[in-house]
Amino acid sequence: MSQLGQLRDAGKAILITTHDIFRAKQIADHVGIMKQGRLVAIRKRNDFKHADLEEIYLREMHVPQARLSQDG
Repeated sequence: MSQLGQLRDAGKAILITTHDIFRAKQIADHVGIMKQGRLVAIRKRNDFKHADLEEIYLREMHVPQARLSQDG
């Protein structure tokens, strides 16, 4: 078990900032998404599935869906 997991299991509060939202879901009890310094979404880890987390992140960051090049 990772050191962070051991601290979590011991009831310690841990604040982590990362761009890896899927790793955050593995470690955290709650996952928040920030945009321009503001918390725009927060969920308990068990409240959403892996795909839901990606959808929330992309929606809140207003990331356009990938488009295939017309040039080939």
